[in-house]
Amino acid sequence: MARSNEFLVDFTGRGQREPILCGLQEYVEGETINPWNRLDDEDLASLKERMPDPEGPQSQREWIANVRTQAERFVLRVKELISKAGYVPDLAGSGNLILTPSGLIKLVDINNISRVCFDSSIPLDDRGYPVCDKSVEALSMLQKNLAGRDLD
Repeated sequence: MARSNEFLVDFTGRGQREPILCGLQEYVEGETINPWNRLDDEDLASLKERMPDPEGPQSQREWIANVRTQAERFVLRVKELISKAGYVPDLAGSGNLILTPSGLIKLVDINNISRVCFDSSIPLDDRGYPVCDKSVEALSMLQKNLAGRDLD
């Protein structure tokens, strides 16, 4: 995840002073990845071309293999978060996942996390979007298309 720092500030406005929670998040260099894209070798090569080269020489084939390995680790860690903590991060939002030049996947929108619940309702976020369900779908697409692993 992108690192985030939160802090309180004293805000003066409308003739009043009040505390406001603010946050600064680390800037992550890289390209946005969309879990619903093909994410095949051609798609990844296109992403690599738009990014600065990572430290040290690396062939396109090695870079793509590294991305797929890192994607598998990412998927496993998110699944662990879901199964152990019962929370699903927002993997479905536009621009929420960044592929770094070194091949890491970073979640950059960390303020919309859903609690897993097993009932007949479909939980919606504050904008009426089924973020939990769509995030599980996005995770399955990353597992299948980016990590190259069968769905379990």
